[in-house]
Amino acid sequence: MSVTRLLLLWLVAVPAFGAADEPRFIAELVERSPLIAIGTVTNSETYGGGRFQLYHVDVHHTPQGAANTLTILEQLKGRDPLLQTGERRLFFLRPAPTQSLIRSALPQGDHQELVGGPLGAAAVSAEQDEAAIALIRQAASSNLQRDIWIRAELRSGISRFVEDALQLLAGVELEAEDWNLLGVALKNVKLDEETRAQLLRFLGQTGKSEAKTLVQHYRPAGSKLAAARIEALANLGSPPTLRDAALLLSDPEPDVRRIAVDQLGSLEDDSAVGQLESVAETDRDRGVRLAAVRALGRQRGPDALAALERTFVSDDGEVATATAEVLLAKKTPEVRQTLGTIVMNAASYESQARALFLMFAQGATKDDPDVKRIAKSHPDPKIRKIILKGIETDPHHHVEE
Repeated sequence: MSVTRLLLLWLVAVPAFGAADEPRFIAELVERSPLIAIGTVTNSETYGGGRFQLYHVDVHHTPQGAANTLTILEQLKGRDPLLQTGERRLFFLRPAPTQSLIRSALPQGDHQELVGGPLGAAAVSAEQDEAAIALIRQAASSNLQRDIWIRAELRSGISRFVEDALQLLAGVELEAEDWNLLGVALKNVKLDEETRAQLLRFLGQTGKSEAKTLVQHYRPAGSKLAAARIEALANLGSPPTLRDAALLLSDPEPDVRRIAVDQLGSLEDDSAVGQLESVAETDRDRGVRLAAVRALGRQRGPDALAALERTFVSDDGEVATATAEVLLAKKTPEVRQTLGTIVMNAASYESQARALFLMFAQGATKDDPDVKRIAKSHPDPKIRKIILKGIETDPHHHVEE
């Protein structure tokens, strides 16, 4: 049976173990899977506004790797969840992506993802455990021509096939034909938007000049693909212009605005500071506002520090807290001077006290000149008392480093 024919059979429905004991197929899954487990889905939760499904699995056997329990991440992309509670499966797994957009939407943990999507979750009964383990061990020692599998999927023009090919290409040294097929797939109008965005991100992660050429010549249709393109180019050493990134700040999709903010943070352009400060104060999405604060923290120069001084005293408590975390991490003389200015000039006692505690968290002592100046001239006796008696005199304010 050909690899392409086998793929088609497995993608029609969720496979059952034994329906595809083709050694070439199993060998590819085994080679791409650091962890292989037989287990039962105990429960699942949805995160990220319906974008992610997280399955909890009780592990019975691990033919490859080791785990007693595990969590499997599925990116739904508008599809129904692949797994159901109570199902017993043979899972082919690898570590799930750790991009910030995914990580911020999920609880902390070492989550896994299926290798090949539905191809990596075969139904298996308890009676088949021994046979499944034997087959996996046998397949682990066989050789497979990956290019037959991958190139057939890239030519298919089917989104799910192309996504699987990208997973298989991770870490592989690409040849001229591979680059050509990646370019063909990128321009294929039959691919859905998310798959083309994933393809752009893949190209950006290769770090290769061939990828840079493909991405530079691609003309995206829609803001999501435009965001994926500028992110890929930035990873390939060609950061976007201020205009390219700023155009995406008004997009209705928070994920697009977040990418634009992240790229603005990497630009050595003072004009980006004003854009980022505005987003931090006015964007309607919490995640985008906090991303803008962190992007300000990556900017250098007095304009960025002045913007952080203003976001530190923001009426948005989360923005103010995120700013405090950014300033705490910087630990430069200029930052300490800025914190001293906030202690003296901020309108609220809470902002003054928080800035003072940050100074101490960065290593300042009562004998430092800036601290002495505050202790001598600050109009609020509570602030002076904190300096003279120590931070512990005010248990309602603290900074965790």
